[in-house]
Amino acid sequence: MFQGTMYGSVTYNGKVYYYDILVFPDGRVEPRHKYHSNSLFATTHEITKDEIKVLLSSNPQVLIIGTGQEGNASLTEDAELEIRKARIKAIVGPTPQAIERYNQIVNNRKVAALIHVTD
Repeated sequence: MFQGTMYGSVTYNGKVYYYDILVFPDGRVEPRHKYHSNSLFATTHEITKDEIKVLLSSNPQVLIIGTGQEGNASLTEDAELEIRKARIKAIVGPTPQAIERYNQIVNNRKVAALIHVTD
């Protein structure tokens, strides 16, 4: 479960991460590999189809996307299409609200998340 977030960090299961993370339904955490976004858009504020595919490969029932402290990150059109094709529920919003929603449902559903920690 998430314990909190502030600009530049997020705390998950008692560990503070100072970078964007992917959380898989089994609780495993990996850093977000921003090269997908950086190479295509020269920014980490675009969440790409390839990043979504990594999370979808874990067969979640719900996908949560934290778009940053102020919600400035967004899904590319291809990423949105990938989520629709998977026919799973996606919750997209500012990171503070996204982690709160994650905590509310994680005990009852298989949840995967991408959490962006800056703006």
